[in-house]
Amino acid sequence: MKENRQATIRAAGVLADDLNAQGVEPSEAAQVAACWAHTATVILWCERLDLLPARISAGRELTGAVRAGVEDLAAHPATAGFADPAVNPAMRVTPGLAALAELGDALAASPDHGWDTWTVGDLYQELSAEARKERALAQTPRFIAYPLVDWTVGRAMLDLGDDAKDIRVIDPACGTGHLLVAAVRKVRHLPHRMGMLRIDRAVDAVRGVDLDPYAALIARWRLAVECLPYPRPAIWGDLDPDLPIHVAPANSLLDTHPLLEPGQYHA
Repeated sequence: MKENRQATIRAAGVLADDLNAQGVEPSEAAQVAACWAHTATVILWCERLDLLPARISAGRELTGAVRAGVEDLAAHPATAGFADPAVNPAMRVTPGLAALAELGDALAASPDHGWDTWTVGDLYQELSAEARKERALAQTPRFIAYPLVDWTVGRAMLDLGDDAKDIRVIDPACGTGHLLVAAVRKVRHLPHRMGMLRIDRAVDAVRGVDLDPYAALIARWRLAVECLPYPRPAIWGDLDPDLPIHVAPANSLLDTHPLLEPGQYHA
């Protein structure tokens, strides 16, 4: 699995070199390349679960396959940012076909992770040096995330008792959404044998902000995945267009934003 990730990272380096040769400034080229590789990975993840039509997985030319996948994802309000160059740098410029060939090979050899989005979230940190260095992206490991949510969100739900269904939670530096996904799953399981909260209400209870617009987009995508209808299989178009997903790019220390107004959260 690690070797497969390294192949994708190497392919992103080839893309960055190609973009640099096209005249794109090095740091911009590296971020565009990282998002190209990551966006293609997200689309392939969706294809393998039949959420999107098989294009990358069917061996279609990668530029067209990625662009078509982006259009499909962007048709839903929760993930419209995939087509926005201000959010997704991959939409700013297209690498050459020869450079994309290595990415295609890496994607073809990548493992199928089923419905788990965790590895896709981690991959962005590995691909983007800019996100790590300039925006301090550092994902919370899974073995820390779930206990952390238990100790915070779980405790707040117990304190709220019968009002636990009205809990409000924020991650003010959410990255690609590890803690948000863990919190949604925690909030769904109400205490005191109160049963299960509907997924849309659980997602509505959880809010996130992050400095990195692309990371926030991936967090939105992951929460949308949590909302896919049951029983599966489903397609991306089955998602409710009015999903209450509250994740936005913002600086939680310096910005004023409705999600950052004090006094509205229990955890």
